[in-house]
Amino acid sequence: MLKRIGFKLILIQSLVLTIIFIGIAAFHARSEYLSDFKSQEVLKIEEAKLLAKEIELFYASADQLLADLHALIDAELTLPPEERSRDNLIKYVKTFLAKNPEIFSVATFFEPNAFDGKDAEYADDPFFKKSKGRILLGTYRDNGEVFAGMLNEVSEEEFKEYYYDPLRESRSFLTAPYDFDEDIVTTLAVPIIHNGKTIGVMNADINISTLQKKINSIVDTDAENFKVLCTDSGIIVQIQ
Repeated sequence: MLKRIGFKLILIQSLVLTIIFIGIAAFHARSEYLSDFKSQEVLKIEEAKLLAKEIELFYASADQLLADLHALIDAELTLPPEERSRDNLIKYVKTFLAKNPEIFSVATFFEPNAFDGKDAEYADDPFFKKSKGRILLGTYRDNGEVFAGMLNEVSEEEFKEYYYDPLRESRSFLTAPYDFDEDIVTTLAVPIIHNGKTIGVMNADINISTLQKKINSIVDTDAENFKVLCTDSGIIVQIQ
């Protein structure tokens, strides 16, 4: 009888120890899993931060490019109105576009007579006739060559974000992304300010499709681990 009781006690002790060891093993396994999960979470957060930083630098670079163009235009504006050259203005904008392939097109709009006071004088000029002498310059790239021309008008309905908002508020605007020739483009609109007064607006249409290459370069993406680039209004720009 005592032997049976002793055997039962030993068996119970063995079962208790086994359960304890299993519990310890499970605890360590869970701890290791949580630790690994936390490490992966931290890694993915850092990857997202790095991507966000690269996007921030992408737009900062575009903004700086337009600042450089603004400096060239402002140098022309420092001359007396009668000495300002429309040919120089067109040359500055075309050269700027030619040297920056990530930009699709550049537009330079001035308020009536704000550049040189000569809109009426140029109203019948073949190049400026479409805009009735006003400087509404559009430049674009086609097959590696840069072309320039005049727009006939900048209506409030069509150019609110591109012209009227930056003009009235004297600050830059970045439009929501849109499709253009199978690419994704956004427009950066920057006011032209001279002697403290906003007298026009520059537009740069920026190809942001290159951001997809950045997202595609991120490895180990799957249904549970993916990246989405979207605007603050919820428009999805890129996904991986």
